[in-house]
Amino acid sequence: FQGASNNRDNTFVRNSVTIGLTYDDNSAHYNRGFSYLGDNAVLEGNKVTVYNHANNWSENNDDDRGRQQSCVYGYYQVTSTNDTLIMSDNTMGIYANSLNMTGTVISNANPYQTDYYKAVYASGNLDMDEVTITARYPVYFTGTSGTITNTTIVSIGDDGITATNSSANLNIERLTLIGGGTAVGLDMEDGVTLSMNSSVVDGFATGLSAVSTPNLYSNSFYNNSVHLSGDGIGSDLGDASYF
Repeated sequence: FQGASNNRDNTFVRNSVTIGLTYDDNSAHYNRGFSYLGDNAVLEGNKVTVYNHANNWSENNDDDRGRQQSCVYGYYQVTSTNDTLIMSDNTMGIYANSLNMTGTVISNANPYQTDYYKAVYASGNLDMDEVTITARYPVYFTGTSGTITNTTIVSIGDDGITATNSSANLNIERLTLIGGGTAVGLDMEDGVTLSMNSSVVDGFATGLSAVSTPNLYSNSFYNNSVHLSGDGIGSDLGDASYF
């Protein structure tokens, strides 16, 4: 399904879409599911599987990856409810400026994934509730206002949640974030204001890395080599348990 930047208010409900082949030929690319969606695109109950087996972009070409090799790409606001998005090793999950997700499941079709293909990429606003993600790069947030609640994320080999904007406010509540013994669970870069409540971070090299001081309340950190790290980590961070 291909839209255009000047489209508005398109709705896609209970479609089953598979693009590409499971066979890894090391060359298949430019496969995508719902692409170039205009403002206020709404998806509900869709199953989208996209196979790409070649990568043409370097680390900073997230927009190119989103446009050309993703399950869902939207120019502006995209709302995803109870969708299932399945990525291959060279496919992004969902990319949008303003992204609202409820009940959506995103996973890898392969046990590995090529560098920099994110499951969720939001450049403006991000709102996630009851979302389940299993991916190498689960959440990458470059916008200013984000909320993640009642969500389970399993990060396979890389950072779980990254926020980069120096003006960002990211509120997290009742998150379960599980790693594989490497990388950073929550990577909060300079200027990001993190408020996290009633969440679990388990199984990373570093549980939380924060340059600016986070607001933490009633969180639990398990099985991380280092639970908390960074210039923003002081002695008074609120109630937390470490195991």
